[in-house]
Amino acid sequence: MKFLKLFFGFSFVLFLLASCSNDSKESIENYKTIDSVLISINNELKEDVNNDSLYALRAERYFALKEYEYAFNDIIRAINLDSKNCEYHCTYSRFYLDLKKYNEGKQVLDNILNVNQECTCAVLILADIAFVYGDFNQSIKYIDEVLKVDMYNPDAYFKKGLNFLAVNDSNKAISSFQTAVEQNPKFIEAYINLGVLYAGKRNSLAEEYYKTALELDSTRFDVHYNIAMYYQENEMINEALKKYTQLTKKYPNKKELYFNMGYIHLVKLKLYREAINYFNQAIAVDPNYFEAYFNKGYCLELLGDIMNAEEEYEKCLEIKPDYTPAALGLGRVRGELDINNQPVK
Repeated sequence: MKFLKLFFGFSFVLFLLASCSNDSKESIENYKTIDSVLISINNELKEDVNNDSLYALRAERYFALKEYEYAFNDIIRAINLDSKNCEYHCTYSRFYLDLKKYNEGKQVLDNILNVNQECTCAVLILADIAFVYGDFNQSIKYIDEVLKVDMYNPDAYFKKGLNFLAVNDSNKAISSFQTAVEQNPKFIEAYINLGVLYAGKRNSLAEEYYKTALELDSTRFDVHYNIAMYYQENEMINEALKKYTQLTKKYPNKKELYFNMGYIHLVKLKLYREAINYFNQAIAVDPNYFEAYFNKGYCLELLGDIMNAEEEYEKCLEIKPDYTPAALGLGRVRGELDINNQPVK
């Protein structure tokens, strides 16, 4: 399989970490006593010291713990034990990429593709690199190369969808995400993206995709929030308020929930005092929430409470001095601007 060249040049430095010193080994021993996952892996390694998959597994755990030196050492051990293993090289590359060392990550991918040209995970990572650098056409070309080898690869379709999103081709993005979930019915991120895209079209399928995502993981706050926003943006006010209220019980420190309920009472229901209560709750969560101060000031202005409105606009501008709506509001309540924000003559 012949893979396409990446669109930009790299100067490569292969970064190989030295073996742990005695001090490093002592530090690793300390981790054994506090991390149950490491305890389990290390116990298995005592029985099978040349098990490459265990070193790869331990590398992932160390990386998750931000113990990067140990992570690199272990993934290199795994590769030394099985140099043609595609997944190990991809993990090795991903470690570099997560640390934003793109040149080194690309070199690892080149190494494995020289011996295994059908290493699809490596080509998908090349697509990720092209995506990061904004070459979406090149990224899609890499993905298409993968699909020639594995036409049922859900990750490839998902990444293709992300590229189409980046170039604002929502129809092709939808098609790609739908294919991803057809190949993997548990692909939660694809369902979420489908929800976002259909919400943008004000299509009721958005709610169905969000609900499917929640069936896979009911703890996803972002999905719950997206459903509430879908209700709000489609004038389903009662449903939106009910959803936001439910969420505040589970996520009491999410300021956006109170803010959005305040916004609904301000803009949709014209219930300004109730709106102020919600903006106060948002401010209680985040005392620097300048938008909440502004909206509270605007409610007070609409209620004719000019003195307190002025105070809220001033608080907003203390936090965000360049916030134009608050500056205009301040001008209005001080009599410097009229209702149309024009200077009073």
